[in-house]
Amino acid sequence: MIKNFLAVGIIILGLFFFISGSILPWSMARGYINALRLAGQGQESLDIFLKTFKKSLDYPSPIGKEEVVKFLSGDLKEMIANQEESVAKALVDFIEPYLFKDEVRHLLTKAEIYHMLWRRFNKREDFIRAAEAYQEAGKIGINLPQPIYGLYNLFLEGGQKELANRVGKEILRLWPNETRIKLSQ
Repeated sequence: MIKNFLAVGIIILGLFFFISGSILPWSMARGYINALRLAGQGQESLDIFLKTFKKSLDYPSPIGKEEVVKFLSGDLKEMIANQEESVAKALVDFIEPYLFKDEVRHLLTKAEIYHMLWRRFNKREDFIRAAEAYQEAGKIGINLPQPIYGLYNLFLEGGQKELANRVGKEILRLWPNETRIKLSQ
């Protein structure tokens, strides 16, 4: 009796792990690939495009969401570069809630997206959001070059010489042989 109960329990547990570790991630990835195909065929509207990807991102899989979000945010980053402001903002508003707040790559993507928006549309709030995202990425990825260089470039491009100098000094402290950093007087 106990052996039968254990055997049934092990089978149920095995099925649970098989479904949550294989079937659900595979289905989510398949949904993402199908959404990419549909997007490549030319969607009729932004709403249809977003709904197509939302279905994949909201799929209840315990594994793979971070990767799907990373890939889609990278694709959206390229798309945003060529869109009018309202469409670019809608794409950012769509992907931002899915970006992980404790993942350096996601925070860097967020920073780069807002940095790009600021370059294109010169909105102060985009500059601020880019700076915040670079700083958050720097807190998690201590001494990683991407967040600190991104912040340095943002401040430099934004005419924030004092802040750029502060970040530049930190870069030179971490990498004393760096020759690309020019501190202004």
